[in-house]
Amino acid sequence: PTLARLCSTTELHPHPDVATTVIDRRSRLYDSSEREMQLPLREVLILFDLAPVPFAPYSGKSSSNTKLNRMQNDPNRLFDYLKALHIHSKSIEHPAVFTVEESKALRGKIDGAHVKNLFLKDKKSNLFLISALEDTKIDLKTIHDVIGGQGRVSFCSADQLREHLGVEPGSVTPFAVLNDTENRVKAILDERLMAYDIINVHPLVNTMTTSIARDDLVTFMIETGHKPLIIKVGEASKLDD
Repeated sequence: PTLARLCSTTELHPHPDVATTVIDRRSRLYDSSEREMQLPLREVLILFDLAPVPFAPYSGKSSSNTKLNRMQNDPNRLFDYLKALHIHSKSIEHPAVFTVEESKALRGKIDGAHVKNLFLKDKKSNLFLISALEDTKIDLKTIHDVIGGQGRVSFCSADQLREHLGVEPGSVTPFAVLNDTENRVKAILDERLMAYDIINVHPLVNTMTTSIARDDLVTFMIETGHKPLIIKVGEASKLDD
C-alpha cells in the first residue's frame, strides 16, 4: 500500500487490539454508556497484568520502529474518557476496510457524516491532523496555505503516526489527539463536516466506527488541549477522482 493510503483513511481497521478481543462479540452493536456486554476495564487490565489506566491522555511515548503501548489505541480507554466527560457515543464493529467503497459496503447503514483523515507535516515539521467528509478532495500542493503550514505538506510516516497520535496506519481519527500529550498536532475540522449533527470516526482502531454528536466531538478535542480549527479544506469530489 502507498503511504498516502496508510495515513489517510476512512473509518476502518486491520488488527484489533488484544484488549478489545474480550468484547462479547455475540452483540455487534453496543452503546458506550451501557458497557455490561464488556468486561469492566479494570478486569481487562488485571487479565493482561496491566496497571489501571486513568481518565487522562496517554502519558508515555512510542519509540521509533516499535509497537504501540497496547493501551494507547485501546477503544475501551477512549470510551471511558468520553464517559468521564459525560459524552454519549455509539459504536459498531465491522470488518477491516481501507477504501471508501469497501467502507460503504461493509460498515452497514450508519447515519451521519463519514470521515477521512490526513496526518500531515510541513517543511518545518509542524504536524496537522485534518478530518473532512470522506468525499472531500484536498489539494496537497496548496493546503498548507489554508491550514497555516510553512511550505508544502507531505504525509507523516507510520512511525510518526505511532509516536504522535498513538494509532496504527489505517486507523487515523480525530480521537487520536487523546495521545498527543505534547500538543504537537494542530487539529483541523472541515466546514462541510461540521454541517452534520452526527459524525462517525474510528475509536482508535478501525475495526469499529463510533458515532458522536458534532458538538461533543469538539468538546472532546478541546478537553484534550486541541481546540480544532474549523475551515474549508477542500471541495466535494466523485469517489473515483
